[in-house]
Amino acid sequence: LLSPTPHYCCGHLCRAPSPSLHVPPAPIACAQSKFRAWEKSMRRTLLSKKLHNDWIPQLHPTTGEPYFFNIATGEARREHPHTRQADAVAEREKRLAREHMDRRFSIIARYKAGVVHSAEAVRDECVARCAQLRSVLAAHWASGGLQRLRGAVSLRALSAESSADL
Repeated sequence: LLSPTPHYCCGHLCRAPSPSLHVPPAPIACAQSKFRAWEKSMRRTLLSKKLHNDWIPQLHPTTGEPYFFNIATGEARREHPHTRQADAVAEREKRLAREHMDRRFSIIARYKAGVVHSAEAVRDECVARCAQLRSVLAAHWASGGLQRLRGAVSLRALSAESSADL
């Protein structure tokens, strides 16, 4: 699913589902390149395996194109008999890679939510502490304590005094 509103990240316009789920293009391209290299190697290995005894490679008499004939079933096909196996292996590996990446993205999303929650908790604590200090300041002002000190009170001293009051 593409994001309804594009956002900028990594120096380019992105339509990932959300900025938190964006993976920069370089790692994606690198992973895809490595997968293609692995798939090519895997296909080469599977296609170089010895054919089952029922399969016989043939050449079409008029076109000269290669095909494979199964003497047990009478089936003839243009693709190598191991191609379906290679396709199945490649699809399985793609599915496993997608599941792995989905798990990693969910871990990252949970981590991000935890960090945001922690930051919000710290912010809320700071807001509460500021409100508390404001009320202490107001109480000191109302009692005349601040007027007596006439600017000799630093915020640190006031903060230490208000902490001791609490």
